[in-house]
Amino acid sequence: MRRLDILELGSTRPVKSLRVVPSPGVRATAYLLKGFVNTTENYSRAVGVIREHGGRVVMIRPSSVFEEKIDMMIYAEVPDEMEERVAEGMEGAGICDEVIIVETGFRNMLINILFPYMVGGYRAVVVTWPAYSGLMKRLRSRLGEEAARTFLYHIGYEVGVETAKTFSEVRGESPAESMKRFLLIMRSLGYACLRRFEEHDGEISFELNDNWEAKVLGQGYTVPQCYLSRGVFEGFIEALTGDEWRVEEVRCVAKGDEACRFKLVKA
Repeated sequence: MRRLDILELGSTRPVKSLRVVPSPGVRATAYLLKGFVNTTENYSRAVGVIREHGGRVVMIRPSSVFEEKIDMMIYAEVPDEMEERVAEGMEGAGICDEVIIVETGFRNMLINILFPYMVGGYRAVVVTWPAYSGLMKRLRSRLGEEAARTFLYHIGYEVGVETAKTFSEVRGESPAESMKRFLLIMRSLGYACLRRFEEHDGEISFELNDNWEAKVLGQGYTVPQCYLSRGVFEGFIEALTGDEWRVEEVRCVAKGDEACRFKLVKA
């Protein structure tokens, strides 16, 4: 056993989304348990009912892990003639208000039937890598480098301002601590992996591995390209502190550096 600071952790095996799961060879029934009473015993009861009827659980997804009463999604492979009996058995066990068998229309894919998707109390929309890559490259080709840089920076700035306003948990005892917390939340959402963070004489600097903005562009650029990220960081720290800051990207994966490095200095 060992302990590691999260900055030393680096990447792990990627977490694979349970929102859309290709499932060749699997024919699963989607059960929605409305008003599920969220206890360990009730999880066991639900799984037990499925097994009693000759089935097996393929996926379980709760709408929340903390609330006492939730909606629960369960995909299970069960014999055709047992689909409704499983639903009736779970209802009869008294573990939820109602069980709905959801016809998704997919035979070879498990899709998340819980909606909408919330992060930090706010609705979130998942955008995949190809969409980001196409957007970033087309902006440069359609607008030109200078206009794309200005546009992305200002969009990022507004994102940073709104993040500082809405995520109260991000605020720390100092601007540096708040920025570090924000960057660690970015890790949890798949944007970048914080590997180095320093504060000296009021200057904040940090390095990001796998920063999404640089990675979707690939390499071959001669200057740093993370215009959106730079805007996000500047908008975030200015909204948080009420002061003006200058944010500069001094290294960038898109121009061949090992990591993206940013410096933040109060103006």
